[in-house]
Amino acid sequence: YSAFDRPSMNQNAHFCSVDPMMTSLLKRLFRFFSIQGWANSTQRVLFPLILCMLFGEGVHAQYPQPDHGRLFDPDNVSRFDVQIPTDSLNALLDPSNAYSNHEYRVTAVYTDPQGSDTLHDVGFRLRGNTSRNAQKKSFKISVNRFQDGRRFKGVKKINLNGQHNDPSISRAYFSWKWGRILELPVSRSKHSELYINGNYYGLYVHIEHINDDWLKPRFGNDDGNLYKCIWPADLTFISSNPNDYKFTRSE
Repeated sequence: YSAFDRPSMNQNAHFCSVDPMMTSLLKRLFRFFSIQGWANSTQRVLFPLILCMLFGEGVHAQYPQPDHGRLFDPDNVSRFDVQIPTDSLNALLDPSNAYSNHEYRVTAVYTDPQGSDTLHDVGFRLRGNTSRNAQKKSFKISVNRFQDGRRFKGVKKINLNGQHNDPSISRAYFSWKWGRILELPVSRSKHSELYINGNYYGLYVHIEHINDDWLKPRFGNDDGNLYKCIWPADLTFISSNPNDYKFTRSE
């Protein structure tokens, strides 16, 4: 419950303000949940944040939140139609290629209540780690794969997560939504349907890709290092040289 004890996370940002009597009650509740074993390490972090949202006078951070825009408008379910040669689709879904990042040239059509946009010559591949062996795959559409610098409504990559281990297909979505409410630097997301060669592949969560385009509107620049966790990440120290941690080129 350190969030209750420290009114701010740094000298420039007000984090959470709660009435002193309410603070005492919330601390007692948190101790009770911990004693009963109902709070794991993750819940111990989230519990104060949730209570601040419910009972606090305000939760503020320093990170600006980009507009949803048409691509991430949460008020509708968009649709992606991917047209890919049959032999390429068979190769993409071949279990022996589960961990291949080869991008196949496809045509993708994006549809929402405002209309449709067709993207010719974009890359299409599997994405994720454990989901690659799941029945419901996750996919990535690379708008700039065959045309460097190309963007679609401000993004170079489109991530379609199948959420194969979440029957609700909503847990991650609501996590990002909470992060946005808390004004944390999180990706925009929304639900989208995916069709491949006219066949319905299911409801997906379209998640904003984290790259230089993601950094600029949230931090004002894209300077410095951007790290990505790659399985199996064991956090082993290699050296003090950042270049020793690079495995692939930055996207």
